[in-house]
Amino acid sequence: MPTLYEQTGLAIKVESPIAQGQAFVRMLYDYTSYSHLVSAFGGYDEAQIEFPVDLNQAGDWVDYGIGRVITVLDEAQQVVWEGLVNVVGLQYAGRNLQIGPFFEIANRTYVVYSPVITGQIPPIVGDTTLSAAVNSSRSQSLYGIMQKILNGGQRTDGEAIVLQTSYITENAYPRRNETLAVSGTELKITLQCVGFYRYLNNYYYSNTGTGSQAVSARIIAILAAEPNTIFNASTRFISSNALTTPSYANYTNSAMDLVKTIVANGDASFNKWTFGIYANRQAVYAAIPTAHDYTYSLSQGVNSLSSNMPGMVVRPWALLPARFLLYTDFVLGKRAASIWADSNYIFIEQVRYTAPFDFSLTGGRASTFPQKIAQLGLGGI
Repeated sequence: MPTLYEQTGLAIKVESPIAQGQAFVRMLYDYTSYSHLVSAFGGYDEAQIEFPVDLNQAGDWVDYGIGRVITVLDEAQQVVWEGLVNVVGLQYAGRNLQIGPFFEIANRTYVVYSPVITGQIPPIVGDTTLSAAVNSSRSQSLYGIMQKILNGGQRTDGEAIVLQTSYITENAYPRRNETLAVSGTELKITLQCVGFYRYLNNYYYSNTGTGSQAVSARIIAILAAEPNTIFNASTRFISSNALTTPSYANYTNSAMDLVKTIVANGDASFNKWTFGIYANRQAVYAAIPTAHDYTYSLSQGVNSLSSNMPGMVVRPWALLPARFLLYTDFVLGKRAASIWADSNYIFIEQVRYTAPFDFSLTGGRASTFPQKIAQLGLGGI
């Protein structure tokens, strides 16, 4: 039976973690399972890969696999999915070992707390403050800067430092979890991977400026503040959006929370916008399209999947969200004049692909109502 690689032409490039130079490690062609998820918010979202290994390869993945960069390439060397290893799983003879998640590592911590001042009787509680950082330089050299802000409540300055230090001691390196149950003899590795947009949860953005700024400029500033320089510096695919937002932001706002709020607000005309990190760690921020990009025949199945240009076949692994798809052979209800109102179109929120040729789409009709609610401060993504 042909392998998944032989059926699809998808090859998987493995590189060392970004903090370690992103050096080439190997190509994976012998994978036995591959799937990925791409989302309208976030872009390349998740992927899972399974493949057999020998004992030496298993040890390499257990010791060094966490945080490795994964790039899935098609036959034309175009990026299909890109991200990093969040969890390494090893299975053999009933032993199930998990390393990670990568994004639970913490090697730079702060504490938000209200200092208890004991030099007075009775002790008094000061204003809420943000502590100085406590770092693990060794962990940062392996995995990059992984920030966490801890909620310390009311405590003395010394107790805040103890909290920070204790948290780093427990979380500066990947966790290991293990179970043992008698079953199976195949030695295999399973990689649970996540897209680079997850770094938005890894840091906090602050800006002490006054006034307001365009939301597209705000996104550029937030991405530039990432402490590991993860995101591509190019702003080529960040569309201009003149809707404004207050410039000020403090340490209580994660980059993820801020970007989600911006995207939820849309633009001044309440149009829906999307944001994601795609190939080469490039940010894409844009209003949703006004015409369909894909067509699909329900009666003909996967081989009918094509772009809106005649004769341009789309492989299921190349499907992207934040686009409209038109069903060509099942006209449901009365055709509407607007793509927004026509039930024969679907706005794609998520694409899940499973090798070799299975895919599923999640979505529905696009609407301006969520953006109106978000701009009133009543909701968001």
